[in-house]
Amino acid sequence: MRATVQSKLSRAASSKFGAEANEKDPLQPTLSTDAFEQGRQRKVEKFLQLCEELSKEAEANGLTDEILAEILAEE
Repeated sequence: MRATVQSKLSRAASSKFGAEANEKDPLQPTLSTDAFEQGRQRKVEKFLQLCEELSKEAEANGLTDEILAEILAEE
């Protein structure tokens, strides 16, 4: 009985989350290579901007290269 239940659950999960389901699901979004690259580039630019802002804030709060080196050496 337990094997039958597990088998049914396994089949249900496969049909819901498997590769075949993605091919059959018309609501599954797909991105073109260009759209994917544009999104990735926006995220990279946002990340770099955040890093720059945090770096300026840390410097304004007194963080120096020497202090940073000490902190990283402790890790």
